[in-house]
Amino acid sequence: MGSTVIGIVWIIWMVGLLVLYHKVFQVYYFDLGYGLMKEFLTAFFLAILMTGITFALWWLTAIVIIIGGLALKKKVSSNAPLIAAVVLAIIVAIVGISYKADKNSDYTTARLERNVIVNELQNEL
Repeated sequence: MGSTVIGIVWIIWMVGLLVLYHKVFQVYYFDLGYGLMKEFLTAFFLAILMTGITFALWWLTAIVIIIGGLALKKKVSSNAPLIAAVVLAIIVAIVGISYKADKNSDYTTARLERNVIVNELQNEL
């Protein structure tokens, strides 16, 4: 489930970055293939970076999502944006916490394996 959510967040970042780029800059293509390739590759790598930051700082991301939901709730008369923001913040928090736990368990496992190998080598000598 974690990799699926990370993939979805990556796609959302990629599309969002492309939309933002075209909102900020007026783009003219003199070479369509090269221009599109350059845009997609840049968005691809920036989306990977932003996805990593999103899940490394999951608590900050959850706060920003909830603040965005509150801001949208003021513009719309229903509670739907706030509910959607809370659900999205919970999903990001769960995936961020599991990402941190997996990262810590991998480090602990590697350290334990290294200690076992060192102990076996010391016993042989």
